[in-house]
Amino acid sequence: MKSYTTYYIWKRYPDYLRKHFWKEHTFWTDGYFVCSVGNVSEEMLKNISMVRDEKEGGSKC
Repeated sequence: MKSYTTYYIWKRYPDYLRKHFWKEHTFWTDGYFVCSVGNVSEEMLKNISMVRDEKEGGSKC
């Protein structure tokens, strides 16, 4: 979706965008996602993960 958005915006406004984005034709940057689980200990997370994996038949921590 991001690549399509960038493509069409560049197609519609090339002169304006060249003034601000002279190096690359992109608006997006690499990033990462962080999520908090609240006040839970590492041991409790491992236990929850092990129980879930046992139910789903996946690998254990």
